[in-house]
Amino acid sequence: MGILRSDRVSGLGGANAINGSVKFGDSYLRIPYSTPDDFTFDGNFTIEYWYYPQPTGGDSIHIEYAKTTGYKRAWQVHQSHSSNTYSPRFWWWAGGSTTGSMTSSIAMTPNNWYHVAWVRIGTTLYNYVNGVSGGSSAGTSGITLGEPSDAEKPHQSLNIGVQIYNGPQLMLGGGHISNLRIIKGEGIYTAAFTPPTTRLEKTSNTVLLCCQSPGDVTKEETGKIIETNNIANSAPPQASTFVPDVGEDHGTTFEDNTKFDTLSYMVPPGGTTAQSNRGRAVLGGGTDGSSDYMNTIDYFSIPSEGNSIDFGDLSYAARSLGACSSSTRGLWAGGMGPASEVATNSISYITIATTANGSDFGDLSVVKRQFEGLSNQTRGIWPGGQNDTPSSNTEINSIDYVTIATTGNASDFGDIQETKESTSTCASSTRGLIAGGDDGPAYSNTIGYITIATTGNATNFGDLSLARSSGTGCSNETRGLFFGGRVAPNNYNTIEYVTIATTGNSSDFGDLTATINQTQSAASQIRGVLAGGNPNSSPNYTNLMEYVNIATTGNSSDFGDTTAIKTRGGTSDCHGGL
Repeated sequence: MGILRSDRVSGLGGANAINGSVKFGDSYLRIPYSTPDDFTFDGNFTIEYWYYPQPTGGDSIHIEYAKTTGYKRAWQVHQSHSSNTYSPRFWWWAGGSTTGSMTSSIAMTPNNWYHVAWVRIGTTLYNYVNGVSGGSSAGTSGITLGEPSDAEKPHQSLNIGVQIYNGPQLMLGGGHISNLRIIKGEGIYTAAFTPPTTRLEKTSNTVLLCCQSPGDVTKEETGKIIETNNIANSAPPQASTFVPDVGEDHGTTFEDNTKFDTLSYMVPPGGTTAQSNRGRAVLGGGTDGSSDYMNTIDYFSIPSEGNSIDFGDLSYAARSLGACSSSTRGLWAGGMGPASEVATNSISYITIATTANGSDFGDLSVVKRQFEGLSNQTRGIWPGGQNDTPSSNTEINSIDYVTIATTGNASDFGDIQETKESTSTCASSTRGLIAGGDDGPAYSNTIGYITIATTGNATNFGDLSLARSSGTGCSNETRGLFFGGRVAPNNYNTIEYVTIATTGNSSDFGDLTATINQTQSAASQIRGVLAGGNPNSSPNYTNLMEYVNIATTGNSSDFGDTTAIKTRGGTSDCHGGL
């Protein structure tokens, strides 16, 4: 007989899952001085947190306790930089005068989560990174600032992600901190240990516990006030669901032919039912603008910023191919191959949660290139495109579809409104949108839509603001975005949006950092990310990535770089169609 436990409903370890962090940039958190002075240490203590570094090109600050008047510090945790690796370092002062420092022997690299702990027991300071000893330093003395005067109290604070010295400096530059806990009077780690796999809890000696809420950056478990601060026009610190991938916090993912025997037991998955354990984007294929046609696949985490990582290889090399996905599988179809730039009808697939090479799925009904895909959880769909070679080509109005969870050849869905290639696409779970494109003699501004669960021809939705080709699209469940493209004779940097469930013309969203076409895109329910593309009218491709928040309007921001130059072929396990 199955048992549904009321205290834990996400596997045996998911009730206290790590589910929140804070993302920093040109921004920081500040905890004003309060009585008693919890952050002066004359005995044992523990400072621990999870940290996700981003490339900064120099040293930066994790946490400090300091006065901004005359800039005196009690202690400071920061990272020393060397050749794009970062070593945790602890400085301590007595009455504002430097008494010592210790640098961990363990180096951290960008785009990975690390558990960092500083522990003093007696007069010896210990460091641990991911539970492994990073060394110790004997003879540490009292760590004090002294009781501030009433005039000084507004200027004495605990600062997270910044050093306050003649103004804010040495910021984290896009890094994340999760589950920051300070314990006064107790050193809780006395030897190598397994890092926590659940959200940290307040103990009787805890004087700070923060950076663990997925929705409230100011939440703190001991009652302290947290202030958010940012520089100039940068964003303030942001609560995030990007967290260490440890423990059983994400529930269970079922793929392929896995059976779930509900007669024996019941374990509902952790997190939200729609987006648990997702957020990975995958980018396939591409070109450097010459004869180098790629089969490489990159991946990255959409909630964070940073560079992409090698995933594996597609089962064939091509550029200008169409990608789509469910929450578990990614598919790429068609594209232009390296042999005389002839189009192909191949379809390749991967399991997104792994890293491995692609496998053969089947074939499209026709050879084609210059198109994008769209999908919901069940169906992958590829509208329009162009067949044959650049010197002898024909635009296509047919739509192909497959059932993503199977393998096999594509079937006919219907036709798009016009015979055209280089369209932009996006989807909700019910509707797919096809916008713009090139019908041969001219560019198009029309937007058409289909109902994904049926078959049939596309219906008119509305118009883009300008006729354009070779843009890209992405979406959450509600809103579809269309980026850049080619507006003869130049590229285009405008972003436009529509509400997918309605019909009507697009509205202005903001601008990309550059005019660009032939980009790849991937999205979560929160963010849209663009990768690669051609910023010029002649082949001159880039590996830059940028992002926007889909629910807002505004210009794009820098995200990072891909491992190789990319053109078309991006998707994710958490886009609007899922």
